[in-house]
Amino acid sequence: MWPGSFGCTWGLYWADRVERRNRTWFYCCRCVRPGAVGRISLGEGGCGVSGSHAEELEQLLVQYRRQFAEVKETQRRLREISCTVTAPRRTVAVTVGHGGVVKNVEFPTGAYKRMAPADLAGVVLKAIADAQQQARGEAAEVMAPSLPPGVDALKLFSGDVDIQSLLKPEPELHEVTRDVMNIRD
Repeated sequence: MWPGSFGCTWGLYWADRVERRNRTWFYCCRCVRPGAVGRISLGEGGCGVSGSHAEELEQLLVQYRRQFAEVKETQRRLREISCTVTAPRRTVAVTVGHGGVVKNVEFPTGAYKRMAPADLAGVVLKAIADAQQQARGEAAEVMAPSLPPGVDALKLFSGDVDIQSLLKPEPELHEVTRDVMNIRD
């Protein structure tokens, strides 16, 4: 549920949230005159917030904190992605990180010395491409639980998904928002 679906007569629009004296305060940006700071304390009914709405706000806040922690963990896991591919005959070993960024190129043996420059370039490029493909696969595994149902994470990271096809042509507006904006069907 969107925070604008309850609160004052305009709907509660969070501009800020502050905890003071064991109370949670939300600033309502529509009920105060411009430049002034208005606030409502959860559970006190200020600005029309009833106890049940205060509970809903607290539930939303708990949900937000959980989602924020999940996003932080996902980002950490993405940053840790590291894939190394070694070419045949151990000519070259390439390590890439998230996003396919090349982190390291090593020549574990002297086999590269016996190769023509064009052949060596081809082996290096193939190793980079293979390592990048592995990194995309790992990133897709990390991101898959966060994506909408039916979205193939690997295709998304490979650029094979039309991002616009995932978006709705018109955003869904809550009834309170539609009333404030005077939108009629």
